[in-house]
Amino acid sequence: MWHSTHEIFSIGAISCEKPGYKAPFCQKTDTNRGPWHYETPYSDRLLAAALPSPVAILRLSQTDIHFTEAQNRGQPVAQSFTVSNIGGASLAWTVDEEIPWLDVSSRSGSGDAIITVTVDPAGLLPGSYLDTIRVSGVDAQDGQQIVQVSFFVAGQRVYIPAVMR
Repeated sequence: MWHSTHEIFSIGAISCEKPGYKAPFCQKTDTNRGPWHYETPYSDRLLAAALPSPVAILRLSQTDIHFTEAQNRGQPVAQSFTVSNIGGASLAWTVDEEIPWLDVSSRSGSGDAIITVTVDPAGLLPGSYLDTIRVSGVDAQDGQQIVQVSFFVAGQRVYIPAVMR
């Protein structure tokens, strides 16, 4: 910044003297734009550097999903989570999961979306199963978010009739 006896204002990285004065590299331009409108030979580049660029910010409606089902009794009810962008730029996203007993309704998209998660207990032994769904925002500020999935497969109940003699 140059030194001057005049009042100086600045916006971000751009500094100019008060209206009516000229600095070595800051010229008053169109007065129809207002008394504080100045341009420099580098105005476009300075404004781009001084003003924050909009960014995409990935958010998920939940980070945990839990399923429970008895072995060989069918599939539990599907559950969903929402992918949303709370930033100002557009958001493209991908969903990554390689779990054989889990499926998602969409593997990629842009903007806001509802992702439906289903599980299939077929072939699974009774017990607890845990895994992760990764949702990545392409060029998003916070990159990747995780949804933890737990699936409890209950064993079949065996009823033995009691015979009394």
